[in-house]
Amino acid sequence: MKIPKVLHNKNFFLLWLAQGISNLGDNITNLTLIILINAITHSTASIAILVIMIALPKIVFGLIAGVYVDRWNRKYIMLASDFTRAFLVLIFIVAALSHNVLLIYSIAFIQSAIGTFFDPARGALVQVVVPEEQYMEANSISQTLVVIGQFGGATTAGLLVGLTGQYTPAFIVDALTFFGSVGLVWFVYSEKARSVQSEYPKHFLHSLQEGLQTVTHNSVLLAIIITMTMMMFAVSPLQVLLVPLLTNVLHTSLKWLGIVQGGDTLGNIIAAIILVGIATRVSTKILFVMSIFILGAVIVGIGIALNIPFLFFVMFILGLISVAFQTTIGTIMQKTVSNDVMGRVLSLFEMVPGVASVVSLALVGVLGATLGIRQTFFLAGGLMALSGVYAWFALRKEKI
Repeated sequence: MKIPKVLHNKNFFLLWLAQGISNLGDNITNLTLIILINAITHSTASIAILVIMIALPKIVFGLIAGVYVDRWNRKYIMLASDFTRAFLVLIFIVAALSHNVLLIYSIAFIQSAIGTFFDPARGALVQVVVPEEQYMEANSISQTLVVIGQFGGATTAGLLVGLTGQYTPAFIVDALTFFGSVGLVWFVYSEKARSVQSEYPKHFLHSLQEGLQTVTHNSVLLAIIITMTMMMFAVSPLQVLLVPLLTNVLHTSLKWLGIVQGGDTLGNIIAAIILVGIATRVSTKILFVMSIFILGAVIVGIGIALNIPFLFFVMFILGLISVAFQTTIGTIMQKTVSNDVMGRVLSLFEMVPGVASVVSLALVGVLGATLGIRQTFFLAGGLMALSGVYAWFALRKEKI
């Protein structure tokens, strides 16, 4: 297989590897913490609190982080973020040994809050070190690392805790991944990345307002953030209703759950490989709009599934299309947004779907109980398709 051209770019290659191992570490810690909290409390409510503590900072601090990502040197933000998180992870060892649940919640919240600076800083830095014609290629292989990090992190955490019976090894490995990321980012160098931050608004609120106006006054960005929000509503039934779909509707064993979800993972990986090969030959706009309509159809397909093979196939298609959707979003943003406001825009694009995800997860539980499981998937898929109609009309005249 031919090595993607963008990987010959030293700065991107270093950022790509840093993203990969940092993401791997995040997933190791998140699963380890869930296992740990379950072992201490034997309470699903306690696990839910942990998940909220990890998710909440993106909503609370996202825009604030974005302002400072655009004010400060992005490379140094990444270095400080991962260096600090490396030491915070080690505090989990103390919390695990003492069974201190409150300390676990506190450190998980703080670590996640610091992490809100890392991704926008990386995204803004990638925009200036990668040529525009390679944006799609760069985003597609970055999506590959996200999938590998999720799978690898969960597998590593399970093995480390399962084989040793201890939590310390998992936290030590995570700390090492953060230190590894620091070592890679240290060697990233770009004069252009430094020069774009020479001037910025003096007042915090003015800077924040500028970031919000960048999105609300741009039809392309507004269309993207609306469709991203709708996607949160469309895929949320999978997180809440997939298990009831298997057990209560299809009347099958939960042993198939991992296999069904494996279809999604397989689709993610194959899609990323395909996109690397066709990145320079496809229209970003057409691929974006098509992926929205197909996602809507796939969500409906999950609702009409009658057996495991069909459900696996539909989940595989979901994995394929969701990567195309995410990749095109990143590419369109890089082509549309000025780098001096990129941190704020990226933070906003994490915050708004995050809020939508929390709301939709609560809503889906109610809809599943009142409308029915299949009907909830039908409704979610229909909403996704409607957002595709909106996106087409909003973007049809845009050259992206």
